[in-house]
Amino acid sequence: MAFVRGELTVEVGAETADADELAELTSQLRDWLTDLDVDAISPSEGGAVTEHAKGDAPQRLGALMVQLLLQQQVLQSVIGALRSWLRRRPGRSIKVTIDGDSLELTGASTAQLDQLVEAWVKRHAGEG
Repeated sequence: MAFVRGELTVEVGAETADADELAELTSQLRDWLTDLDVDAISPSEGGAVTEHAKGDAPQRLGALMVQLLLQQQVLQSVIGALRSWLRRRPGRSIKVTIDGDSLELTGASTAQLDQLVEAWVKRHAGEG
């Protein structure tokens, strides 16, 4: 069975964070994900736009593009790592998106989130 490679956008949410804190959170999350079975992690064009210095272009913060195999095991590993990262950072949120289909990893009970994650992963695993 051939699996498809794809891109997962990960956006960090932190309502009370300034640009420096959001950049640090994004860097921490990138480091957290590097040990997983993913092809590449790079800054994404999504995320919050920062205030910029005179004459400078605005910068995007808080979003990563993760290139990976769209396989159930890989997606579950990434989502599990994101959930673990969030548990250590109260007041933060993560939104993951594949092909316009987003999953918010906050605001739900563990059981509800487990069901949402399972359904979302199955839609994108390419194993059906």
